[in-house]
Amino acid sequence: LYDEIRLRLKSIIVDLLPTTTYFPLSIGNHLDHTLLYLIARDLAATGFNIMFYEDQPYTEEISHHELQQQLTEKTKGLIIIDEVDITDCLEMKIELASIYKSQYDSTYLNKLRKYAFKIGNDDRAIERIWGYKK
Repeated sequence: LYDEIRLRLKSIIVDLLPTTTYFPLSIGNHLDHTLLYLIARDLAATGFNIMFYEDQPYTEEISHHELQQQLTEKTKGLIIIDEVDITDCLEMKIELASIYKSQYDSTYLNKLRKYAFKIGNDDRAIERIWGYKK
């Protein structure tokens, strides 16, 4: 499955030629996210411009200690490239996330808000983008 998905993703990236492709960091060890994270690391090693985002709401579903451990492990060789202020569009993001009824309910949606404000020191909603050191 890994090889098949990797080949398909590589083909899509080669065909579309995006300047950057974003993948989850696999915080929380969600199976699909972990598979994509491993593929993204492999694709980056072959020269593709890959960036990573912190998986929400999983960042709020694990203990602070576990979150720090996973961030340390999964961001090896990466740095924070950008801290995007999403304060003005956070409610729209939450509204769009609510479309996924099978995955999100009000508890999950509140976790999106909580983590974004935690990263932004409680006054701004922030999302961090991780990338490779240049």
